[in-house]
Amino acid sequence: MKTGITADQTVTTNDPPLYAFVAYETTRSGTSVDYKIGLGVYTDNSGGWRNNRWACEITINGTSQGINRTIKNQTSGTIGTTPYWPMNDTSGGSSNVKSSKSEPKYLYIGNTTVAGNLTEFTVAVRIKDTGFGTGETGTHSWGKPVEDWGTFNFTIPLDEANRDVSLYVKKQKVDGSYEDAAFWKTISVLYGGSYSETWSGTGFSNVIFSEDNVTTDHDVTKNANRTLHYLDLKGYLDNAIKDNITGYGTCSLSFNDGTSEKINISDYYAQHRYGTTYTFSNVKPTIGHTYKGVKSGSLTGTITAATTTTLSFVTNDIFANCNKNQPGDVYIKVNGQWKRASQVYYNKNGTWQQING
Repeated sequence: MKTGITADQTVTTNDPPLYAFVAYETTRSGTSVDYKIGLGVYTDNSGGWRNNRWACEITINGTSQGINRTIKNQTSGTIGTTPYWPMNDTSGGSSNVKSSKSEPKYLYIGNTTVAGNLTEFTVAVRIKDTGFGTGETGTHSWGKPVEDWGTFNFTIPLDEANRDVSLYVKKQKVDGSYEDAAFWKTISVLYGGSYSETWSGTGFSNVIFSEDNVTTDHDVTKNANRTLHYLDLKGYLDNAIKDNITGYGTCSLSFNDGTSEKINISDYYAQHRYGTTYTFSNVKPTIGHTYKGVKSGSLTGTITAATTTTLSFVTNDIFANCNKNQPGDVYIKVNGQWKRASQVYYNKNGTWQQING
């Protein structure tokens, strides 16, 4: 519950000026507010201000409560230096009483709805002097004012407790080299309460926003890393899948995520962030082997999940190890073992010719 009395406001266009203030009692539950509103008026003239009929229109949180509210009827005396509290009486009867400022008389009792995160609402009071003289009869004739004193505007505070707290939740990318993955939403949390929000998007692991004992409106920002996935280099070596191409060949491997280029490697198995592009290049067989191309996967691509590239190599049955324009050794594979041949022949037009090794 929130109770109090607003600061005085005044209209000084007349002499003596008229002062007004509002007493309030509010109880809040989320967006619903139960209120009691009282209006006090006085002047700084101990002799009083006009023995006439006074009326007011009160607007609470933007909604008019009607114009048939009497501040003071004609015969109830003057408005002087003691605060005068009008009651909920359209006829200007004896229920209009004077009292001290510390003893409010509540004119309006009701309920209003406010935005969940508001901490105050407004009360506007328009006051009129509706007639002169002792011979006035009937209602206070709001539509025929003698003087319109204008509108007094008051701000009524609400309990912090039981209100909603507004949070602007944002997820920011970590590395500007990746596509923007901005995420935001506005959520409401009951004052003093807690929340937990989970966000997930393509290429990102779940991002959890959570907080306890929320009491202020604020922004919540979290950084989120891209999900990591393995890139694996495998070999299809002599018709068998192997975990690498060691002994059969080498290659180079480059990325766009800042990872240094890998040169002459025969094995690779490491994680990279979602969206990283890769390129295998300069694939070379070792001596005695032949590169047969990509068995599965691709030499270039984008990592969006676990990715494997398998390169195919076979072992040659015969090869010569020599330098240009120089004699060299010739090897033959026998029962899976390489043997150096001292004499090698080939058939030329039906005649066997010797190749000196």
